[in-house]
Amino acid sequence: MPFPFVRKSMKTLMSKEFKTVTKHFAKIVGSGHPIVKTTQQVLKSKNSAQTRKLIVLLISDLMSTTSTQAPPEEKETYTKNLSLAELTELLYIAFLLQRGLINMIQTNIQPNLLQDFELGNKMAVLGGDFLLAKATVMLSQLENSVVLGLMASAVRDMSHGLFTLPEQREHFDDHLIRNIPCSVQDWQQQNSLAHSSLLSNACRAVTVLHRKDQQYGDIYADFGHHLTLAQEARSDIERIVKSDPTHQVDISTTQFFSELCSLPSAVVSERKGSANQEWINSFLIREDDKFTRQTFSLKREKFLTTILMDKAALDRCEQVCGYHAEAALSALHTLPQSEARECLEKLTLSFI
Repeated sequence: MPFPFVRKSMKTLMSKEFKTVTKHFAKIVGSGHPIVKTTQQVLKSKNSAQTRKLIVLLISDLMSTTSTQAPPEEKETYTKNLSLAELTELLYIAFLLQRGLINMIQTNIQPNLLQDFELGNKMAVLGGDFLLAKATVMLSQLENSVVLGLMASAVRDMSHGLFTLPEQREHFDDHLIRNIPCSVQDWQQQNSLAHSSLLSNACRAVTVLHRKDQQYGDIYADFGHHLTLAQEARSDIERIVKSDPTHQVDISTTQFFSELCSLPSAVVSERKGSANQEWINSFLIREDDKFTRQTFSLKREKFLTTILMDKAALDRCEQVCGYHAEAALSALHTLPQSEARECLEKLTLSFI
């Protein structure tokens, strides 16, 4: 049977099955490698992975209020939805760990920390692959080809969305720059792949397991999609508003995407009429030819100061966040009233 909690899975990664992992992990605790903060957040349940699991379970509970299944069949459906919630969480954390991989060539790392960062990269790959393997096994145990297809689509979308945008701790090349969102629509498309696809497909999978996909599939998928975009919009706004332009980027951060990929950046770029990225290019510094391809870095202080001074753009960001939150609420309001629905409504309202 699948592990009942992802934290148990994470701790197993560092238990007697992997005795050497804890020994090596201790070596990199002070290095500043992102896997350290990522692991701390997961074990302390301070990231949004737990939120995803809770949402899937609440939706399953909400579906149960309209269930006509016999008690034995309903119990089996609940067990499968519990596994679905857990594997959704595992997939999210697996990608989170592997996104902590550091590009050793395009990142400025102190020479005395190179070995620690190489070890951190290996552990990020090991940890992510371990959780992906667990999620795959759990998915096969559901014995449902439709759910398998939905979650496979989510993995495909995340793989494309998460690894085609420039990260803030790296120099980046022309290819990554071309993927930077220059409008709200671009931002929505990129975040739909990188973030909302997982929860949206998981929400639809709940309806499949309850055999009510035709009636409720689109409603729950829309809810998961808009809720995630509202969450990402709120995260982007707070990240920019609370940032200190004079501070250097913390290489150990688990906020991976460059500020260039944030909603405020996309809004300002759109307002400037810079669909061809002219506005973004004004904040890029061409690096010396020390890499095989021409690379660039961000004039971070000038970039953040420019955005923070544009109050109209920040107001527009609030409108985008509010739009997605309201769209998620609208989807919920078409569903039967219940305690689970109230919990989901409160969660959605927290992003407005």
